[in-house]
Amino acid sequence: MFARVWAGYFDGIGEEVSERYHYEAPKVWVERHIRPKYAPECCHQGVHIAPPRPHILPKTNASASLLTHLITSKFVDGLPIYRVCGQLERQQVHLSSGVAGGWVNEVGEKMLPLINLMHEELLTHPLIQMDETYLQVVRSDKAPTSDHYMAVRAAGPPGKRTILFNYEASRTTEALQNLLFGPKGPYRGKLVTDGLELYDTVAENLKLIHLGCLQHCRSYFNKAAKVTELPSGRNLARVAIEDDIRQVYAVERQIKTLREEAESRGEALSLDLVLKLRQEKSAPVMAAFKKWVDELLQGVPPKSAL
Repeated sequence: MFARVWAGYFDGIGEEVSERYHYEAPKVWVERHIRPKYAPECCHQGVHIAPPRPHILPKTNASASLLTHLITSKFVDGLPIYRVCGQLERQQVHLSSGVAGGWVNEVGEKMLPLINLMHEELLTHPLIQMDETYLQVVRSDKAPTSDHYMAVRAAGPPGKRTILFNYEASRTTEALQNLLFGPKGPYRGKLVTDGLELYDTVAENLKLIHLGCLQHCRSYFNKAAKVTELPSGRNLARVAIEDDIRQVYAVERQIKTLREEAESRGEALSLDLVLKLRQEKSAPVMAAFKKWVDELLQGVPPKSAL
């Protein structure tokens, strides 16, 4: 009785909502593919059974989803196979890292035709970005402490990018140049790199237009800004970053926003519009930046950070 009387004194005035992320561990189950067998009674034509479903590793008990999880965990999330197997162990899936690693290698071998097609597709684009990073390889003809490399190439418009990784034991002109050859001969477009001198030789040999990466350019000015200070207190490296490079990045942020807005509408941002924005806003800034650098260069010591 008291509760009913008390409630009568209050009117609902809305509600307060709190939200928390909820996590449920992935589920693992056993798929059973059952194929009935038939033997005709009227004649002796043997036993008939439907062919098994196509599978990339038909002689294993790994489903396509499990293989996808192993490969994604290793190459996208950077988890060693033995740690992925440890996670699966907690879900009652007893899988040795040796077997799982063997599956990953087998899938890689069977993907070679697709990789070759992606390589051919990549070479059809007018511009390729290329870079490489250090990689440690324990078992190789070189010493374990020697440098190995993973070369990365990317090309294609936003949303349709082709990205390929190639292991190279040594970073030589020949090794990098071979990545730009296809069935129809050498690549003939534009090449964007971090300015490594080896690429100058590659571009000269293949008659490519060699472009520098503004991200790497900015990183060098950032380093110089920390140690370069004139007696007047004017930091020329900081001037380059704030007066010129920052303006170009502002244009790229504008393009990114326009692209996201177009994608939210289920559309693709016109590349002609992107080109127009860059020509109208970025090109004049870069031209002025180039002129400023050329004039500044005459008074800068060759071995200074700037």
